[in-house]
Amino acid sequence: TNIWIMHKSSSNQKWLKIIFYLLGVFFLLILLQMFVPFFQNIMQGPVFLVPFIIFAVLGAILFRLTLITKLQKKQKMFFLICSISATGVFISIFLHNFFYAISTILENIAFLALTATALEILFFFVAIIICPIAFIIGYIGSIVLLLKQN
Repeated sequence: TNIWIMHKSSSNQKWLKIIFYLLGVFFLLILLQMFVPFFQNIMQGPVFLVPFIIFAVLGAILFRLTLITKLQKKQKMFFLICSISATGVFISIFLHNFFYAISTILENIAFLALTATALEILFFFVAIIICPIAFIIGYIGSIVLLLKQN
């Protein structure tokens, strides 16, 4: 079944929960990768990005499923916060690195280099602080509502 064109609400809700729980698993994997030396040693080089990419893709899938599934207003809001912040982490990391490269290339043009550096710092904070906090809020809110539903 293609989850991008599903129309059966019960099937959508099943997939929504599966993707939601997978997001939690990959969020924990990313935390382990960032803060536990054993996982830091395993996840080096290009492999480092794999959990972030999967996390972002799962966030995009959750976003789409949230839009096409009939949910209560609060539940939809928390799933959207969760999905947007999950996808936002990878996008912000990409933009942080993009603006770092631009600031390096434009280092002789002061205003443009400073603007690119400011954007680099902004996207760093979005990726490292704002998106993870928003994800945690969306995830906990979704879990509370799912538990109340059961």
